[in-house]
Amino acid sequence: MAGAGALPRELARRLRAGGRRVVCVQLDGDPAQLEELCDRHESVPVARALDALKVFEEERVRELVMAGKVDKLQALRGAAGVRELAGRRDGRDPELWRAVRRLLEDRGFSVLAPAALVPDLVAQEGPVAGRAPTQRERDDLALGFRVARLVAAAGVGQAVAVRDGVVLAAEAAEGTDAMVRRCSAFGPGAVVVKVAWPQGDPGFDPPVVGPETLAAMREAGATALGVEAGATLLLDLPALRAAARQLDLAVVGLTP
Repeated sequence: MAGAGALPRELARRLRAGGRRVVCVQLDGDPAQLEELCDRHESVPVARALDALKVFEEERVRELVMAGKVDKLQALRGAAGVRELAGRRDGRDPELWRAVRRLLEDRGFSVLAPAALVPDLVAQEGPVAGRAPTQRERDDLALGFRVARLVAAAGVGQAVAVRDGVVLAAEAAEGTDAMVRRCSAFGPGAVVVKVAWPQGDPGFDPPVVGPETLAAMREAGATALGVEAGATLLLDLPALRAAARQLDLAVVGLTP
């Protein structure tokens, strides 16, 4: 089940190369990016996300992987049953994903974690791309990591931006790249930290970064990116490393 972004394309390509039959229902993003990589491809509006299950049942699919960005608000408005499972007053991501897993497993599907299918894309601790961070950036990254984990533990978002010990922004429904661009109002020099949902479900919404995140950092004047090691997926790593060098950015894997 695919949303927007590069991760669905990477998963489809690798699964197909590994001999699996790939059935894709796309809720968001450009269909042209996925159609040629799938044995069957269907597009379904995100507000009718549960209609995807009819396609999977027709194809006798039993293993599902969910990847890519979707508009959660549209999905909650239109996907009857999900809000009821999550609780009418709680649409935060961790609660929502637990509800979706229950729904899928009740229908007989097994949900696979994206990271289990592409383990080589998981960030490791230490330098990832670009230059080494300065001491000021290291201090801000350490603070950002602590704050991002608190924000994620509250079910709000997975990323924050920090400069000189001051939290400039925290991610919510707008997504990481949009949050980063908001920081341009504070001038250059911010660092960005992205983490996993604490005690989250690995089958849903892993932290993902790629060249697009670095492009947003360039627009905002941000200088360093920290990602949670062992949890974050790094997409198009050669391009990410090239962009980090070109933009003189530091990208590092962080652990508690």
